[in-house]
Amino acid sequence: MTLERLIDELSHIEGYIAAAIIHANGNILFADAALSESDIATMAGSLHAIFHANPLKGENEVSEGVQKRRVTVSNSLNLVACLGVHAPVHLHFIVMMEHDGNQELMKEALEKVIDKTLEPLA
Repeated sequence: MTLERLIDELSHIEGYIAAAIIHANGNILFADAALSESDIATMAGSLHAIFHANPLKGENEVSEGVQKRRVTVSNSLNLVACLGVHAPVHLHFIVMMEHDGNQELMKEALEKVIDKTLEPLA
């Protein structure tokens, strides 16, 4: 399954705005058409600070090797997940949502997308 098809599964959830998958080296593997290049560059720069300057504790992890954060900004709620040092590949997943979107369903769907992304790498 392609990254685009995986992210398409998220796009049907209430409140979805856009999504991106970025390799830790900054290469963009997938970016929703709704995101501008500057949006993606800003997100990629923020990801390093979010995950590396403030390591997460185990109780905040989605699953082993996956860290997640919820970042609220004025116009959206951003769910970010990081597959770090214990993963076969270091990826960052970002989903932008409306504040009143279905956050719980999006979290569950994001976990499934992460698992499906990792399947071919295992």
